[in-house]
Amino acid sequence: MRSGMLNGYLRGSGGRVRAALAVILTSLFALAAFAPALAEPSEDEDVRFIFAEDTAPGGAPFTFESVPLDHEVIDPPLYAATFRRERMIQPDGGKRVALTFDDGPSSYTAGILDTLERYGAKATFCVIGSRVSNYASAIERADSLGCEIIGHSWSHNDLTWLSVADAAEDIRRTARAIARVTGKTPLLFRPPYGSVSEGVRAAARQNGSSMIMWSVDTLDWSSRNADKVYNQIISGAKDGAIILCHDIYSSTAEAVRRAVPELIRRGFSLVTVSELLGFDREAPSPGKSYHNK
Repeated sequence: MRSGMLNGYLRGSGGRVRAALAVILTSLFALAAFAPALAEPSEDEDVRFIFAEDTAPGGAPFTFESVPLDHEVIDPPLYAATFRRERMIQPDGGKRVALTFDDGPSSYTAGILDTLERYGAKATFCVIGSRVSNYASAIERADSLGCEIIGHSWSHNDLTWLSVADAAEDIRRTARAIARVTGKTPLLFRPPYGSVSEGVRAAARQNGSSMIMWSVDTLDWSSRNADKVYNQIISGAKDGAIILCHDIYSSTAEAVRRAVPELIRRGFSLVTVSELLGFDREAPSPGKSYHNK
């Protein structure tokens, strides 16, 4: 029907111009018919081109969940590929790293949780006690996703400046604030600035608490640059690494959005600090500092 109309139109004068118009119209008809296959993905799905020779994309030990489209196969001369919407799932076992986030929660925590949820990944959030009540929903969500919530002092004071009694109370106060939201009292905390003294160790022992440090510092607080933070995460990722980030910068949230799927592609599982260090099997030693696996 459409072809006959175009042929009739071309019999008149100005054939060359009309021929060009015919090509454009024909292309538009074809595009309209093909459009459903190119529909925009929803925000919680990746779009990937899986080529015929790929049996396990990149050879990495992860799997994909397929969400078929109405139009599954694209014409080979166009892309020589199968077009599918798929969700990347992190591998079981193998290499493991722990992403940790200090100084939050903040308005950027939700975006980081979106990324973790999308890929079935976990992280550890080292929270400031005075911020907990204002961001209780973010903490509840993190906990529901299997993430770990631990203390990072009440107001980011250097605990080495405090007496043992005051440092111990600061640790307890922050732990109580977390427990009111999650129902779990954390036995881990990260001292601000990584500052530890014999007095801080004594305060930790009084609370039966252990200290979590890090083996990779992304310096996201300094660069505030998503590309630099991404590169620090990827280059520092080794089996057993504890990676320090801060969930109070938009640049960090963007870096994490890109880094999580890349770490999974490289065969890493993203786990909590307790899972990484085996505290689900053997309790940590009160007063001790842990830097990596």
